[in-house]
Parts: sequence; structure tokens; C-alpha cells
Amino acid sequence: MLVLDTWALRRGDYGWRPSWAWALGGVGNVVAALFYPLYVVSLPALGYYLYRRRRRVGAP
Repeated sequence: MLVLDTWALRRGDYGWRPSWAWALGGVGNVVAALFYPLYVVSLPALGYYLYRRRRRVGAP
């Protein structure tokens, strides 16, 4: 879903064009289901993405 959100924001006129690197955070979160220490990095990164998205565009 994060890939679709990033894609939609980049195509629209929202004033914020997030990097595709954010989509890797979503993939990392899926991988973390098998390798749980990865959650230490992926969950805060995705939380930061949502914080930035809300400040620049609004709630998802």
C-alpha cells in the first residue's frame, strides 16, 4: 500500500513528492515478518513517513 500511496502523491499536485526509497520501507516491513529485528528500523521509518505525509499533504 505504501508503494501506491507514494505513486499517487508523486502523480498528483500535492506539493510533496516523496522519494521511492519510502516504498522500500514498506517492503522492509514485510521482510521483518520473517526477520523480526528489522522492525526496530522499519516501524519508526514508516511512522516518520506518515508524520511527514500528514504535515505536508493531510491524513491518508
